[in-house]
Amino acid sequence: MMIPVVFNDGRERNATRDELQYLIVTKQIMSFKRTAGWVIVGRDKMRTKSKSRHVKKDRRKHTIYPQGYWY
Repeated sequence: MMIPVVFNDGRERNATRDELQYLIVTKQIMSFKRTAGWVIVGRDKMRTKSKSRHVKKDRRKHTIYPQGYWY
């Protein structure tokens, strides 16, 4: 899928998802178009590369029953 982007110098073109990621990281574009509308890089919310937003201890690993006592 091609995504419309606008470069810092005003040029417009379409980019792939991988190209878009590279252009955002290297700060070469000022905006790109999502389904909901145009996104201004640095102003609007964007996804992070991190898949997990919450770092919490996994409570499922520690139960009230010691290992091996499942009836």
